[in-house]
Amino acid sequence: MNGSNPTSPAALWREHCGAGAAPPAWALRRLTTIPTIAALVWVVSVGARAEAGSTYQVADIGKRPNQVVHSSSTTTADGSVWVVEATSETSPRLWRTYGTVPTTALVDLGGVTPCLGPIQAVGDEVFFATGYGGPGTPLPRLYKTDGSAAGTVLVKELDSTVYNCPGLRPMAAFKDRLIVSLFTRQYGEELWVSDGTDAGTSVLADINPGTADSGPLQIAVIGDRFFFMPQDGSHGRELWSSDGTTSGTRLVADINPGPDSGVAVDTLAPFGSELILQATDGSHGWEPWRSDGTELGTKMVADVALGAASSGAIDFTSAGGQLFFSADDGTVGTELWVSDGTAAGTRLVKDLNPDGSAYPAELTALGNKVYFSAGSLLQSSDGTEAGTGPVAAIGTGSYPSLLTGAGDRLFFQASALPYGQELYATNSYGYQLAGDIRPGEASSAPQPLAAAGETMILLADDGEHGEALFRSNGSPADTWMLAPLHGTQGGDLQELTAAGGRLFLSGDNREETVNSGNGLWTSTGMPDSAELLLSTWSSYGSFDPTQLAATASGELYFTSARGYHGSAAGLWKSDGSAAGTEVVVGSLGVDQVTVAGDRVFFAGADAAGTELWVSDGTADGTRMVKDVVPGSGGASIRPMAALGNRVLFGASDGASGVEPWISDGTAESTVMLKEINPVGDSSPSGFTAVGSRSFFLADDGSSGRQLWQTDGTSAGTAPVPGLTGDHDGPPTELAAVGTEIFFVLSAQQGATYELWRSNGTAGAVVAVKSFANPIGGLAEMDGLLFFGVAAPTGLELWRTDGTAVGTAMITAIGASPRPTQARALPAQIVGAQGELYFAADDGVTGEEIWTSDGTAQGTAMLRDIRPGPQGSQPRQLTATANALYFVADDGTSGAELWATWIGPGGPVPFLPAAPWAAAAVLAIMAALRLSCPNRPALRPQKQ
Repeated sequence: MNGSNPTSPAALWREHCGAGAAPPAWALRRLTTIPTIAALVWVVSVGARAEAGSTYQVADIGKRPNQVVHSSSTTTADGSVWVVEATSETSPRLWRTYGTVPTTALVDLGGVTPCLGPIQAVGDEVFFATGYGGPGTPLPRLYKTDGSAAGTVLVKELDSTVYNCPGLRPMAAFKDRLIVSLFTRQYGEELWVSDGTDAGTSVLADINPGTADSGPLQIAVIGDRFFFMPQDGSHGRELWSSDGTTSGTRLVADINPGPDSGVAVDTLAPFGSELILQATDGSHGWEPWRSDGTELGTKMVADVALGAASSGAIDFTSAGGQLFFSADDGTVGTELWVSDGTAAGTRLVKDLNPDGSAYPAELTALGNKVYFSAGSLLQSSDGTEAGTGPVAAIGTGSYPSLLTGAGDRLFFQASALPYGQELYATNSYGYQLAGDIRPGEASSAPQPLAAAGETMILLADDGEHGEALFRSNGSPADTWMLAPLHGTQGGDLQELTAAGGRLFLSGDNREETVNSGNGLWTSTGMPDSAELLLSTWSSYGSFDPTQLAATASGELYFTSARGYHGSAAGLWKSDGSAAGTEVVVGSLGVDQVTVAGDRVFFAGADAAGTELWVSDGTADGTRMVKDVVPGSGGASIRPMAALGNRVLFGASDGASGVEPWISDGTAESTVMLKEINPVGDSSPSGFTAVGSRSFFLADDGSSGRQLWQTDGTSAGTAPVPGLTGDHDGPPTELAAVGTEIFFVLSAQQGATYELWRSNGTAGAVVAVKSFANPIGGLAEMDGLLFFGVAAPTGLELWRTDGTAVGTAMITAIGASPRPTQARALPAQIVGAQGELYFAADDGVTGEEIWTSDGTAQGTAMLRDIRPGPQGSQPRQLTATANALYFVADDGTSGAELWATWIGPGGPVPFLPAAPWAAAAVLAIMAALRLSCPNRPALRPQKQ
């Protein structure tokens, strides 16, 4: 469908039957008898399916709830909210949202990691900084971004090696420029101004001359000037203002004459065209002051606490032309006050707590009123005693906090049974629960961040995802998750293994939230089909299944990476169900798990040392095959490989070095094949079965590592004859094709790379073709060998039938030069159901998952999983009968499990959750397929 949504029975027919002409009348009748509502559900489902294509995320396995340890936000001129956040397990990231799910996404910063500091919008761009990581790492830098990797621009590199992140305390937008506090070795911490270019970024004024800090705090923009509070080394911390130029930056007034400070930090607030702040002149205490930006126009508003006493006036908030603040006059305690900016017009609004202080806090203007928390209640005031009181009784002990306005609503966090700490919003009659984000008495602990028009953007914990990004318009129906903030740590996916049409893997044990390791997972290939089978936990750590190996009948064997788990260690097996996942034998060190026929061989470690063991899947049928080195010495079992029903492995009997051995599971038939190196270890490796033989690499002590072969007998174990030429090292990239082994040799100090083949007989070693660039990813499909060549311009996909004439390039992927040739080589190429799958970088999208049918026209990227140049970097490609699995990082969930459906029929991702809707979809699928003359398989299309 390529993303289109059919709106008629005829369109549905053409889409799912492939007919070029209109459907026949009988088919139309059948289609139109399906209820209209069901057809609409089908359209929605098909649209989602077509959008997802055949490549989709199977599960976000590594989604343990994270705690957001830092967040800050800003709003750009176009109304989008930008949030920088870092969780307990992730580096800082930048998000952008317009308040809807489709518009919420991580910002692609092109690999730049922002600081855990403020961000500031200037127009439609956002400024942020990066930190200094020590010697050999870049200095702190100031960046700006428009939300794209290409639009993420370095503004200025700072000569600072003091802070991990620059001292970005205050930031503000002023006249289309950025005002920011930065630390440099030349100036110390001073105020800077930037127009978004390197040349236009400079220190505004060296207020505390030399390398000393002026440490400017808080920036308040009023009209064509802004105010801030630095210390110049002579006057203490005082009030300054600036028009954005060095010459226009000056001390407003030395409110407290001499070296003592006259202003209190974080108290600047606008009141009309003037500034309100808390200050002292040394004679009066700390009281509310006002300033028009001149020395004469800077004066005390009122001496609320008479004489040298301080009222500690704070939370200055302008609403309805009045100035509200919290202060203590020394008589009634800390209560709500109001002023018109004059001493005569400054008065107590109401003694909210006659028995002490009400401590009004978080004063927030909304319309002509100010809202605030006092005691445990949400209250509001219009500046009169009668108009001041509780908004509505949420309940004693509700303790509203984090008051934030959006449109004509006030959002806040409060506690009230039976909900716990949740999000509330004001309405025409008082307040309402905006959303029970974490159902029941548990708390979601919402943190309102910023408004996107009428919509509040917030952080909250729904109990499943940890703290996530939410939106709310003030009612439960309009409150939902925009994006989870967990997940970027990925699922730590390892050892993907196919068995019985299913996938098994070791992945993040999401049941544990502390020191979590891996459990055993399985998947059928359908979206959301991943299931945690085994999650064994002890005081030592997690189970961490490893050494996954599957039998032909679909049973899986594995062990634990944690050898100190007591009974949890040992050999395990699984049939793909939780009930069928059980230990075969415990309290045994297990390594090199290898299936041969219907049995599993492994290196078992007990009191007799490490020796060869075999198992039929039962405790009674699990035993040591042979004590090769009697006593506790062990036989130094090396990597094993199957040869029919037997296993090949490296071992040492104590008299000879590590040499090739073979075993059929009996002691008498477990023997050394040949002592290849009489004076040391031949260290056999890379066993690759080709029919009834196996090829491997070994060192005879004189010729270096060479290609050997064995038929499982001593007489049939010999080096492969006929290799000619001067080569730099041993063969690499062994791959079996039919009755031959293909491999790669390098020559002339890496100047050439040669593809060879051999059937193991004299005179049958053939140099297929020589290349000027590295070769990798050798894979067999349909009797042909496919491989990649890392050309300077990118990956080239090749195929060969083993002859020079039959060796040709299929297509070249990418035209942009790579930093290194090796980067362009695929880690692996997998053939499944007549298609090749591999990871490739076309120079634009980064490394993504690709497919090929062996022709240039049939070679295409399956899906741009992570848009932008970074790519999702697919790896661990593993095929089952129905799906091609791989691990990829979409930039949001981290490295997680993805799949491309390759089986018949295909999955139907994103089926509606409602049973009636799912039934309707299935009914339409059946109607369509029964109506089609050829009943084609509904296989998703590539995109």
